[in-house]
Amino acid sequence: MGRRGFSSTWLLLLVGFLAVVVSLLPSCATEIKTSATEWSFRLLLPSGVTGAESLAFDARGQGPYTGVSDGRVLKWGGSAVGWTTFAHHANYRKLTLCTVPVASSEETESLCGRPLGLAFHLKSGDLYIADAYKGLMRVSPDGGEAEVLATGAGGVPFNFVNGIDVDQATGDVYFTDSSLTYPRRYI
Repeated sequence: MGRRGFSSTWLLLLVGFLAVVVSLLPSCATEIKTSATEWSFRLLLPSGVTGAESLAFDARGQGPYTGVSDGRVLKWGGSAVGWTTFAHHANYRKLTLCTVPVASSEETESLCGRPLGLAFHLKSGDLYIADAYKGLMRVSPDGGEAEVLATGAGGVPFNFVNGIDVDQATGDVYFTDSSLTYPRRYI
């Protein structure tokens, strides 16, 4: 018992010593000096659409690309060109209500699509799109109609596809389905 008390005393002294040493080390969280913003730049979206939920730049540094409320993915071409349609779901060209605003986007996005997440696979140039209603889609570097890759998994349809990322080393695509119960229009 006496030997155990001796070991416990040394253990307490060692812990106390380490606590003092650690408290003298510089903190892992350090202050970062930042400079004041000297200018800002705001890109206004085309009239009649809302967004941007996600931004992406391609391998050439072009963009940004963003998804908007009428189902399109837009690309910024600079101040001389402005925003152009880069990608869309097949319904965008087939349904007039997607191209001519006759109702609010909340009422039409389940038909036209609502791209919420964008990520490029830099090696192939393909843009992967997480669309809240249309699922996981992909479009080539040239843009155009996006190919639907998945609308569900294991027999369960997606409800609210949202965030997306591409592993640049493997090409694997990761995305989220934000709700098992409710689609975007009910959240």
